[in-house]
Amino acid sequence: TAWILLDTCSTVDMFYDRTLLHNIHKVPKGMTVHTNGGTTRTDMQGYFNDYPEPVWYHPQAIANILSYHNVSRHYRITTDTAKHHAINLHTRDGATIQFTPSKHGLYKTDLNNTHWSLVTTVNAQKSLFSKRQTENAKLARQIQNITNYPSTKTFKDMVRDRFFANMPITQA
Repeated sequence: TAWILLDTCSTVDMFYDRTLLHNIHKVPKGMTVHTNGGTTRTDMQGYFNDYPEPVWYHPQAIANILSYHNVSRHYRITTDTAKHHAINLHTRDGATIQFTPSKHGLYKTDLNNTHWSLVTTVNAQKSLFSKRQTENAKLARQIQNITNYPSTKTFKDMVRDRFFANMPITQA
């Protein structure tokens, strides 16, 4: 089952299922994670669909986990247990992903049994922008990759602060 947990106690996003990630790569500074299951270390990150920052990848992790705190910085999250026992993640395209409690009380979404995902189709996203904007976004991602994959926030700061001389990109 391809579950993703939305964890209110986690401070990191970590996945074990490499099939849910793309562009998995080694990073220069790894992360040590302390959990009730023990301590683990990884120096691998990847990207989950269009989630705006990389997630940690560790093939021996016990679950695919998104930190509630991290997710809430990028998406609106609501819950009303008087109506439905779920945490609702509202995507940018208006869809809602429901995280419901497992039998152990962990809030999860099952990617195998839902038509929802964090992905907005590429064509739908492209239709919101001009061809020039789309090409510039593609160039920005290429430069981000060349510069050893800084986080999206760090990369935006680098662009804003003109870290790159003669670079034809600007912060949106």
